[in-house]
Amino acid sequence: MLRFFAFLAVFLQHAFQKTPAYYFPETHRTLSGRAVSILAWSGGYGVDLFFVLSAFLITQLLMREQEVSGTLDVRRFYLRRILRIWPLYFAYLLFLAVIGISIAQFHIAAKWLILFALLSGNIANALWGWTPTFIASHLWSIAVEEQFYLLWPLVVRGRRARSLVAAALAMLAISVTARTICWLWSAPGSLVWTNTLTRLDPLAGGILFGVYTMGKPFRLRPLARVLLSIGGAATMLVVSAFCDPYWSPNSALTLFFGYPAVTLGCVAILAAFLGMRLSLASFATRALVYLGKISYGLYIWHMLALEAVVKGLARPIPFAGDWIDSSTFEAVCALGLTLAISAASYRFLELPFLKLKSRFALVPSRPA
Repeated sequence: MLRFFAFLAVFLQHAFQKTPAYYFPETHRTLSGRAVSILAWSGGYGVDLFFVLSAFLITQLLMREQEVSGTLDVRRFYLRRILRIWPLYFAYLLFLAVIGISIAQFHIAAKWLILFALLSGNIANALWGWTPTFIASHLWSIAVEEQFYLLWPLVVRGRRARSLVAAALAMLAISVTARTICWLWSAPGSLVWTNTLTRLDPLAGGILFGVYTMGKPFRLRPLARVLLSIGGAATMLVVSAFCDPYWSPNSALTLFFGYPAVTLGCVAILAAFLGMRLSLASFATRALVYLGKISYGLYIWHMLALEAVVKGLARPIPFAGDWIDSSTFEAVCALGLTLAISAASYRFLELPFLKLKSRFALVPSRPA
């Protein structure tokens, strides 16, 4: 369920970029214009929440497997990750390659496609800047997660919790060092924002929280959950207001306060949801659980849906007073299209591989 909220945050940020709302802060240099900008750009930190969640879940899964079986079958882990990630990812890449042949605006240069196919899209961003095609610009985060999945089980295998804490702290040190180098070098925003070494904070945060809560009942009072949720969201808004990781990525405030603060905010949000008891009798709860289940497809397909809707509804830019309304309409249409595509993708593309994936599971995965 929390994965869906992480996706929704990212979706709103990307919808802001593609709809007339993007111009609202520029033409309305008022408190309302500033608020629209802060809210929109803070959605980008949904990616950090994805990273925290992934590191938390994978760490606990590997630790439970090692505890139950006495060892860690790295080969099986890789097979499970391949069956979960690769079918949809490579289907999407193939779709982009084919559609780019006939539609110029969707064309992606071969060098980008090659690195995407090698699960190294973030390296392409480091080498050549921001992804030139909007519908592929989110794939860098899949590369970061896949690189983490490749290395982390090798670290976990045969090691105790104390060693994993030490490894996570080392990751934080590496991340700070990498951002320091970027600060001294005045590295471009694409390199800082999409670089695995500069983005280790949320992965380390998820690992530390996973180790801390492993095997322990995690219970919080409702008020504590509310305060953690508000505090985590407020942290992202504050960082969005005072740090700019996209266009001015090299300020000390952004590099040494913004990134760690967002990680703490994401861990707080995870803590607020962890162990929450939900009634599956509620339609809203069942819907959110399902949306969390298809969140990977939602994330993969939403850029294409946004591009299709915005281009399909293309018209002269309306008067300033209508910008937010038209943006809302376009965003709702794009979200609906994303839901439809992702539901079909999950049913017909992902689910057969997920059933196969379950054959290689030694311990059940926790719901995300």
